[in-house]
Amino acid sequence: MRRIGITFVCLLVWTALVAGVTWNLARMDQPTRPTTARAAAPNDAGANVAPAGTRNDAPIVIIRPDPPAPKPQRETVPKPALEEPVPEEIEEEILDDEEPVPEEPPAPVTPPPATFGALTVNRDEKTSVAAGAGLDSVYVAAGGTLSLPAGEVTVRGNLTGPGSVAGGRNSTLILDGNQEIGASLMVGTAILRGGTKRLTSKAASRNGHTHAAPGQANLIIEPGTTLIIEEGGAWDSSDAYAYQVGGTLILDGGTFQCTFANNSQQFNDCWLPGSSLIIRRGRFVGSGDHDFSGASITILDGSLEIDDDIWHSGDRLEISGGLMRNSTGGGMFSLTGTVRMTGGRLVAYQSHNRGLFLNPETSVFCTGGDVEIRGSNATHDASGILVYNAPVFSRLVCHASTRIHNASPQGSSLTIGELVIARGQTFEARGYPVSAPLPDPDGGRYVP
Repeated sequence: MRRIGITFVCLLVWTALVAGVTWNLARMDQPTRPTTARAAAPNDAGANVAPAGTRNDAPIVIIRPDPPAPKPQRETVPKPALEEPVPEEIEEEILDDEEPVPEEPPAPVTPPPATFGALTVNRDEKTSVAAGAGLDSVYVAAGGTLSLPAGEVTVRGNLTGPGSVAGGRNSTLILDGNQEIGASLMVGTAILRGGTKRLTSKAASRNGHTHAAPGQANLIIEPGTTLIIEEGGAWDSSDAYAYQVGGTLILDGGTFQCTFANNSQQFNDCWLPGSSLIIRRGRFVGSGDHDFSGASITILDGSLEIDDDIWHSGDRLEISGGLMRNSTGGGMFSLTGTVRMTGGRLVAYQSHNRGLFLNPETSVFCTGGDVEIRGSNATHDASGILVYNAPVFSRLVCHASTRIHNASPQGSSLTIGELVIARGQTFEARGYPVSAPLPDPDGGRYVP
């Protein structure tokens, strides 16, 4: 019983301690009670303020409020003007007083060739292909026509058959590789690219440029390419200055027809450096002036016929048979580069003020064949044979009167293995050394 009483007293003491601590903690959490006393103003002299500790209340602390901060003066900043973007055209016009030049529209792009495959055009059928098409071997039956569009079409195989392939002046046919061309062909521009082509049919290329400027050729034989025109084959490139040979053109029984050929900046160059013309048999016929600068010419048989002037006989000319001539249409035959003859005929038609001219860099050595003078008699000072260095003719045949040109430099000489003067005609050496046996007394007259 005594133990219970002690326990009860301890419990009461514990409870009183806990209650006291809780009350003090709660009072500390209470906010400070605001004072109701009027704070003494700075000018309240002698205001009665109770000293701390004279009352039961906590001492009053007077806190003077801070004076209000002055309002900042508002600065007026002018609003920047917004610049509108100036279009490029107007900007260029402001910077440059000149009128803007309109830009050229971009050139049309030819689509790449399609997948190559063989094509057959049936009898009396007309088949068209799209620009950019790529074809392998093509066969056109009798009465059939393969129609080419404006733009490029590439053929990599043979082009054969009794039918025809036709395109307008804006069509371009690219023949690529080793090929036989047996179908009739009419195209605006033909580009022969790589390999060897054998033509056994009629072909024509005309793109309407009557005097072709550089880049307007209607037949282009690219470097490394050979075109052989065999018997029964003929190529007609009738527009002036309209063909260009960078590779090799061979006549083997066929015909090549053209008008003018040139090597200048004004018109299209027809013969590029390293090009070749080989005439085994057949005919090369030009109806206008020709310049073979850059070409090597070999005539085995057949003929090279220019119905006007020949201004340049090529970088190298070799004649072992056949014929090379100009005509009275022009009267100029200019030998250039290296000239070698072992046979055949070189016929120079002279006019009243033109003739057979050898240039200062020309080397002429003929061990065979005939050099013939035809046309009008040389009566003008600018006519006759202009001699440089010491050319050698195997045989000179004068069908018309001629003479050594008076512009030939002193020291030039002419060696002739055989001199033939037609009856009634005259050859005048005009004091230049000419080495030749006396002509036949029954013929014409030789004047030293």
